[in-house]
Amino acid sequence: MSDVSTDSLDVSGAVAWAQACQANGKMRAWIEMPGSGMLWTASLILLRHLEVGAGVDWRGKRVLEVGSGCGHLATGLARLGAHVTATESAEEKIAGDGFVHMQRFIQGLLAERPGGGVPADAPGQSGALTAGTGPDGASHGGTVRFRKLHWGLDDLPPADWSGFDVVILSELYFFTELHEALLGVLRHVLAPGMVAYSLFVDRPFSLGFLAMLDDDKSFEMNTVSAESSANPPLGLYTILPSPILYGVWHKKGGSVGGAYIAQWSCNSIPIG
Repeated sequence: MSDVSTDSLDVSGAVAWAQACQANGKMRAWIEMPGSGMLWTASLILLRHLEVGAGVDWRGKRVLEVGSGCGHLATGLARLGAHVTATESAEEKIAGDGFVHMQRFIQGLLAERPGGGVPADAPGQSGALTAGTGPDGASHGGTVRFRKLHWGLDDLPPADWSGFDVVILSELYFFTELHEALLGVLRHVLAPGMVAYSLFVDRPFSLGFLAMLDDDKSFEMNTVSAESSANPPLGLYTILPSPILYGVWHKKGGSVGGAYIAQWSCNSIPIG
């Protein structure tokens, strides 16, 4: 297992947030947030990997995060220059008031940086909030907008979820009864030319969802980091639409590049 370099800039805020989640010098696996909500800190590990280990220039990338929760990933990617659509379900059976809480959390996180959390005025960014500026006074350039996403997409009118480069899935496999619905979301939103990054704590039901993805034959999965020695164990994968089913792909503008390896655990992101 290897630590993230403390010499790397923390533009996203992942390391600073990890410092706030420490106990006995290590990052805790989860934190209860004020009011309502829970931060699963695996999302900070994924964010730090996307910042320094994925080989991606996030400026201008169009990112869809499925199940944004408390919004740290969405906010951090916006600080890296991405235009992020943060989602939660509006359905009581899935997220309760999750959509409302997500908006509140993200607005607060964006406001941590000067100029953050205000309506964007750039062309094509109507309804989005700005990520603010960094310590050098330069604009982060990214934005976050909010959108309701009903998992399953089987009992609601079809919606247009096109136009994204990257899909983010962090710690979404906890409820096995929602696996089929989440699979439906991926079938609907993951199009040729896109890649999904998925990080989860390696539990039996998490592996069950991966088996479901494999059995579906609509996707290709690639292991970026599977660290069984971590405590708790983590799995980081990329998921792509299967070219066997989609035939010849027509790539969208802006390649996402390679994603490789930073073997981190909830105990290895530096916080000191």
